[in-house]
Amino acid sequence: MSPKIGLSLSTLLQTAADMADAKGLERVSLASLARELGVRSPSLYNHVDGLPDLRTKLAVHGYRLLHGAMIEAVVGRSGDDAVHRLGDAYLPLPGPIPGCMKPPFAPIHGIPKWKRRGGPLWS
Repeated sequence: MSPKIGLSLSTLLQTAADMADAKGLERVSLASLARELGVRSPSLYNHVDGLPDLRTKLAVHGYRLLHGAMIEAVVGRSGDDAVHRLGDAYLPLPGPIPGCMKPPFAPIHGIPKWKRRGGPLWS
């Protein structure tokens, strides 16, 4: 298997999210993700520190997608219309990537509590 040039965290997370959507989060392993990406498992450690870290980053990725969908739903709107649209964006949880987030939300381990309350999703 030849190395895949330019593997990014974004590509890794999107592929893991797609796999989680198709098979369920519990079926996503570093070995299966590496196979899907066409790389060797050790290559993934350039981006994640193991399976728990992958799941944490995947949950944050899901939160960011949900955040973006909610922002997009209310931009240019106000009052009841904004509230209804926000609800429409939020209620179909698990949202844009169901494999990443299970209702009410996937736990995010390893992120300090002060950082969880920080800016727009730890940007």
